[in-house]
This record gives sequence, C-alpha cells and structure tokens, in this order.
Amino acid sequence: MIDPNIPAFIATRLREFHAVDETQCATPGMSGASVYCCLSKAEPVFALRAWPVTTLARRVAEVHRVVSRVRDNGCKLVPRYVPIDGSGATFWADSRNRIWELAQWMPGRPLKPDATIGEIGVGGNAIGRFHVAAASIGQTLQPCLAVRSRLKRLEELNTLLRGDMTRTIPQSLPGRVPSELVPPLEQATHWLGLNGMRAADETRNELKCYQDLAVSTQYVLRDVHREHVLFDFGTDHLGVRATAILDFDAIRVDTPASDLSRWVTSFPQWPCQSDEIWRATLAGYVDQTSFSDAQVAQMAAPEFRELVFALAKSSIFISLANWVVWLLVESRTFPVPQQVAKRIGELLDQLTTRPRDGFA
Repeated sequence: MIDPNIPAFIATRLREFHAVDETQCATPGMSGASVYCCLSKAEPVFALRAWPVTTLARRVAEVHRVVSRVRDNGCKLVPRYVPIDGSGATFWADSRNRIWELAQWMPGRPLKPDATIGEIGVGGNAIGRFHVAAASIGQTLQPCLAVRSRLKRLEELNTLLRGDMTRTIPQSLPGRVPSELVPPLEQATHWLGLNGMRAADETRNELKCYQDLAVSTQYVLRDVHREHVLFDFGTDHLGVRATAILDFDAIRVDTPASDLSRWVTSFPQWPCQSDEIWRATLAGYVDQTSFSDAQVAQMAAPEFRELVFALAKSSIFISLANWVVWLLVESRTFPVPQQVAKRIGELLDQLTTRPRDGFA
C-alpha cells in the first residue's frame, strides 16, 4: 500500500513508471523533511523525500546539481536522482508548493554512538571522497565562511544570554514542551545561566583569530553527522565500509574543515578522545589518490587541526544554545521529542566533560 500522505499524482506515477507497490514512512529526523522507502515486490528501490515546507525550488535545484555532479565525478556514496515520469524532472511541487524528490535507495546503517576510533576514521574517508568529487565544481580562496557564520550567530545569542531567558523560562517548562524535553531543557538553561556568557566570550575570541584567514572553499556538506553516513558491517576481511552519504539540505560553499568538525563532534567520545578521533579521521580523509602531497601536508599541519578544533568547540556550544532558543524562545516543534532530548543530553555531556580547552 502506498501511504495516503503521498500526493495522488506522485503515488500514481510511482505505480505506473516504477512498479512501486508499497511505501514505508521512515523515522522522521529533525530537519522537517518526510522520507518514504519505496518498495517493489518487497525490495527497497527508491527513497521518496518531501523537503521541509519552507524550501524553495531553486534551492533544491542547486542541491540536485551539486549531488549529481559529485556522483558523475565518481563518488557513488551519494544517490542518483530519478525522474518520476517521462518528463525528466527530478523534483516536483505538490498543491501546497512542497517539494518532493525521488532517489535511489541507499543501503547501510549508521555507526553506533560508541563506534570504534577506526570506524570513525572510515567515515572520514567517505567525507574525503565527497570533497574530492565536489572540488571540480569550483574552489575559491576566501575568508572562512564557517567562522564568520558562527561569529554572527554568537552575536545573536549574546543578546538572549544577557537577558533573562535562562532565569525565567525554566519555571514555565512543564506544559510548555513535551515531557521528555523538560529535564534536558532544565539542565541546558541552568548550564547556560551559569556558563553561557563566559563560554560565548571564549568562543568568540577564539574564532576571531580565524575570521580573516583565507582558506580554500568549495561545496561541502556542512551538516554531516553520525546518522548521515551509512556503512556495511561485513564479516569478511574487508571489515566496515561506507556505503552512502545522506541528507544534503545544508550543502553550500565553505571550508572542508567544517565537515570534519561536524563529523568528529557527532560522537560522544569527543572531546575526551579528541586527539585519537582526529588522527583517525584525518588519516581516512587524506587517503585519497586525488589529493596532492602538498594538499596532504597542508591538512596535516597544526594550523588545519586548530581550525577544525575551534569549529568543533564552537559548534557544540552554539548547538546547545540554538536548541534552547528554538524550543523556548521561538516555540518550534519537532516530530520526535525523544531525539531532541537525546541530542541536548549529548551536547551537555560534551560541554561538561572536556578534559582541556573547555567551558566546564
């Protein structure tokens, strides 16, 4: 059976052009997108995805252009987009102007939170394969966009932290948010009330060292977390291998360091094992035949490591503050509160268990 929430014109074309006879709604993430596994004769063949309702067609067109170029350039970790009918179009708008797309189903499972250091390094290799394939689209030397965007967000958060948000909001939490979110939000607002201003100042001062640094930029993922890279956990001598990269909502031009910082901080072992995770991730990342000796030397330099670590540290703090703002100031809702509660808890653990260079 095809899910009744799928627009009728798409359901009809799935049946007629692709022999899809069943769809299964995947567990929703936190982006606002809806994903359905499309099956034919009980085998998964396609992923049907509805983008978040505010996404514009020109943005989807940009993402499709980049992902398709990356795949054409040899990175088969990204999916092939599939026209829904004979028109050749790879995305469509429904009656509410929500954008839908069809892509090949990508196999695999994400790493577990307690993944080994070696497995995390394999993920670094997958990110490197994406970057190598995307580099031919264009590279530019310019100030680090990831740094500047974080500095801008810190200025926005600074106003809220200087106000009474962390003092007055916790009293009104019960009944205002799902019950699963009350304990982690109480902890988050308490931590921000005690440490937020100092952490924001430290983060800002550290990032300002890099705001005018010219770095190589290209199309990168910008939001590549543990759940966004899939793996085959084979039992043969090859061991774990990456099979797919998912979720391209955030793709834009930025420094490759931004992807590496997102990847390493999506594991709870960071920052306690930050040095080991970084060495494994970098080793996997540079294991690409397309990287020149000069490029490998540049990425192995202390300056590149320091940039990645600065972005990683700032991302953890800003992410925690963002969740508090989204949920309590902007009153946003998310389909699976348990996922959000878990993420807030992970961020708090990372902020309060730093062995060095931390806020705790």
